[in-house]
Amino acid sequence: MRRVKGTFPGVGTRDVDAPANVWQITPQPGLDPLTTVTSAGADHLVRLRGEFYSQPAALAESPPLRMRLVHHGGGDLVMMSVNHAAPSLVKVATARPAAAGPGRMRVEIGAGEKPDATYRVHTDVLALPGVVCRLDQLPFADGAVSALRANHVLEHQSWELVDTTLREWARVLGDGASLCIGVPDARLLATQWARGELSAQEANYWILGGHSDRPAHKGCDERGVPRWIWNAHHTLFDRDWLHDLPVTSGFTEIDVVAYAERNLRFDAVRLRGSRP
Repeated sequence: MRRVKGTFPGVGTRDVDAPANVWQITPQPGLDPLTTVTSAGADHLVRLRGEFYSQPAALAESPPLRMRLVHHGGGDLVMMSVNHAAPSLVKVATARPAAAGPGRMRVEIGAGEKPDATYRVHTDVLALPGVVCRLDQLPFADGAVSALRANHVLEHQSWELVDTTLREWARVLGDGASLCIGVPDARLLATQWARGELSAQEANYWILGGHSDRPAHKGCDERGVPRWIWNAHHTLFDRDWLHDLPVTSGFTEIDVVAYAERNLRFDAVRLRGSRP
């Protein structure tokens, strides 16, 4: 361990213990491990998010975890940025959201490059701003989440793991918490293709996925794996299966509706008194 000098909002500058050669807090603006700010509105909130996640800094000089608490009209919002150059400390970051307490967090899974600002915590399997984790292994305590959104995410999971994934989501949701899922309507898409209403290219795009038209899915990761593979679809949903699946996973008040022409939206409530 070594002593490094850090600046902490509300506390001032003081010496703290830190593992040698891991990180050091610098006086560079924007690198404080914890900041608090008040948002002036929706546009200001977007700017605050962009500034926080785009702060340029050498990884060796950044704290393992930076957090920004934003007070705004829709309620408090926590932004997090993990320094992946400090792998021994990543668990600190992924475990941190549980501190919000039972049933107080709104979580968006697979948030991608355009996270929904109405949710406090955003996750993705790719190294994007927010919590990096698998969608079936969430780093949150039992019952810690009050609302969970997964828009066009579940189709990227293997069909063999859909039930397991829903049980994991049920685990982190508090009693009476809401779940909102959006997926492609595979039966409708296949029907439109069979009728000639979709070309083969369009059918591949919407049914199989795997396209790389978004920046997060271009190129390869550090292992040489093409990032488009994370955008491929491994499960086909129709209205009937989507309606029946969550019953055994601890959900009730299930409603499945069509939206945006070729998609299905699923809404449900976590069953009270039942743990998966």
